[in-house]
Amino acid sequence: MNNTVFADTVEKLQAQGLETLKQAQAAQIAAVTSAKELVNNVTSRIPTTTPLGNLPTVVTEINELNASYAVKLIEQQNEYVN
Repeated sequence: MNNTVFADTVEKLQAQGLETLKQAQAAQIAAVTSAKELVNNVTSRIPTTTPLGNLPTVVTEINELNASYAVKLIEQQNEYVN
């Protein structure tokens, strides 16, 4: 296998990994959006509740998890390359 073929293969694998990550993040966004809509629907019918009281906390936690994952992914790739 020549260097160009190997590099092309690695590039394709990296692109697939990024696409998989994008799909996972899109699924998380869809889940949070669905939960938000469900909570809004339910709480809008109950006059004494505050809609989405803790949703900002959940979104922040998911953002922090995604950022942490990205750092770990880069660290793992760096370790692999070295």
